[in-house]
Amino acid sequence: MFLLFCECFFFRNILGNELLFGDTGDGRLTTLVAEHWWHFLCGHEKFSELAIFFPHTNALAYSDMLLVFGMLHSLLRLLHFDMYMAYKYTLILVHIFGTFSLFYLCCRKFKMSVLWSIGAVLAFSFSTSYALICNHTQMLGISLVPILCVWLVDCIQKYIHHQNYHKSALLFVCGFVLLLYNSWYVAYFNLIFALIFAVVYVCQMYLNHLSFKPFMTAFYTLKLKLAGYMLISAILLLPFYRIYMPIMDSSGGFNYENTKSCLPELIDLINVGEENWLFGWFIQYLGLVQRSYSEELMIGFSVILLLLYAVTFVVGFQKINLKLNAPQTSAQNKYTLIAVKSVFIGILICLILVIRLTPDGWSLWYFVFEFVPGARAVRAVARFVFVLSLPMSIISAYTADKFIKLSHKKATATALLMIAAIWLSGINKNGIRAGWERRQQQQFLAQVATPPKDVEVFYIRAKQVGIYEQMNAFEIANFYGLKTINGYSGSVPKNWQYVFGKDYEGIVRNWVLNHNLQNVYAYDIEQNKWQSVMQTLLSSMTYSIGQDILFRQNGNGEKYTLEGFSYPEAKHTWTIGPKARLQLFIRHSKPENLKMTFKGWPFTAGELKQQIVHVYVNQQLVETWQMEKRGIYTAVIPSALVTSGDIKIEFEISNPMSPQQLKISEDGRNLGIAFEKLVLMPLTNNQ
Repeated sequence: MFLLFCECFFFRNILGNELLFGDTGDGRLTTLVAEHWWHFLCGHEKFSELAIFFPHTNALAYSDMLLVFGMLHSLLRLLHFDMYMAYKYTLILVHIFGTFSLFYLCCRKFKMSVLWSIGAVLAFSFSTSYALICNHTQMLGISLVPILCVWLVDCIQKYIHHQNYHKSALLFVCGFVLLLYNSWYVAYFNLIFALIFAVVYVCQMYLNHLSFKPFMTAFYTLKLKLAGYMLISAILLLPFYRIYMPIMDSSGGFNYENTKSCLPELIDLINVGEENWLFGWFIQYLGLVQRSYSEELMIGFSVILLLLYAVTFVVGFQKINLKLNAPQTSAQNKYTLIAVKSVFIGILICLILVIRLTPDGWSLWYFVFEFVPGARAVRAVARFVFVLSLPMSIISAYTADKFIKLSHKKATATALLMIAAIWLSGINKNGIRAGWERRQQQQFLAQVATPPKDVEVFYIRAKQVGIYEQMNAFEIANFYGLKTINGYSGSVPKNWQYVFGKDYEGIVRNWVLNHNLQNVYAYDIEQNKWQSVMQTLLSSMTYSIGQDILFRQNGNGEKYTLEGFSYPEAKHTWTIGPKARLQLFIRHSKPENLKMTFKGWPFTAGELKQQIVHVYVNQQLVETWQMEKRGIYTAVIPSALVTSGDIKIEFEISNPMSPQQLKISEDGRNLGIAFEKLVLMPLTNNQ
């Protein structure tokens, strides 16, 4: 009953009202991703497709899949909850499940007292950090971790006692796979911690002269079964790899510059934000929320939990070392004691890995980022601190319960005092992060004009298009069963350029033309009108024969570029990458051969003496240029290639390189050729 009371208090600001988890950015995104699974089960969407980034396939791979949340969400949808309430109560139920799973793990599997089991639960499930991380609802997948620990511990205990452990082992394997499908960050950080724990455990066994024979014997005995579990995991993960690996291969993940901005400083270990009831004044005094990405960093430990960890670390190590050296301690107990030490050390190593060591953001995490598979897909490294609060809560409470020996009355009083301190230090004044409302979203959708019947895909049009407009498009697309060019996620498709910025309409135009989209409409969110834009898009690229196309600042080159071009500079524009494409629409009275005249130069430096450029018009090779210096280069375009008036010109460039690679500047762009001017003229007989 006490834990249920704590649940009600923790969610007090959203119970009985229409407030929703997170905000209209991340909170709305995860709600719509969960709703995707309801649409999938109803047969309205494909497994890995979302309504955003159309026509890009595999759009689900740009965010967490939320598969477990989606299944529970779909069950509530089946019970006639609407999308918003279904996801809200999915998250609450997952949190409650995690709370009682953690209590069961501590009390039954680790044989901790009821009081210290409650202490571990309070330190983790009801912390300020948990209340704040609710802004990123995918992170609530951490409440699925305790049940995985239950199954793993149960498997180990049954194996030791020669009981049937296969059910627990299978549950653990399948459960971890589902966690990967649900919350990548949570699964990955727990895997990193488990690997570090394993390395520390082996080292501790060696230092304490414990025999490796039991493990070698178990491995030899179970090798076929272990291979079977690995095979099951691999089979279950096939869809995961199929969905996510192409995206990682094409994007390469985040770069370290993205990552280091979300690395915590040492002070962030106690940074629980200004909303903390007990310590918020101190966080405000330190001014920790004035930095970039400060919200990502407000997920530190309660000072009380950190002190408990420090005290139990020191006292526990002393007691554990005494027991390890005591002749009456059994071999099995020694292995358990080593495990306790390894958890303490593993947590410490993980914290050292992620802490920012220099003002410019350097951290030991750099080596993880560079050499550990999957690390490039992690940007918000500070969330690892929050994930570590689970093992820290368990091991601190376990050590206090098992190794700090007091009289019964003193032990009870100490536990009660610590539980009260932990609970008070975890109170968030405003409850969990909840910054949007169901009724507000329903009203927004109700006033959106009904789209025309021939709409196949649309985009949002507004004076300024940012994150929230992208999400508006996703929500409208979901509501009306449409597809949208807009979208929002942790990463985005190649060449999509986040479809907002100063040349928003130009980026949309390029996306539409590059993908040959039809029946494209713009939804003007301010005027509440739908407008077909195909004719407008085409006319914007209309070209008059003889007109100079100038690729400079304030020139007219940008409206004809599709992809492969950098930004206009004072007198030219560089191509970037191996291909650059233009598109023009011409209107003329009779078919005629055209002469294309190009003025520009190749990027050359050092041993790079020339660029070989193949010129294609409407997918037909028309010329090959060997470009060694600045000059004028020409190509003949046969009339047969331009009868429709639609001219797509592609430049295939042999060896684009960056000045950074050649060590002549810090410019990281892969430069090919510089465009100054391009013009099409009728080909006369004497040319």
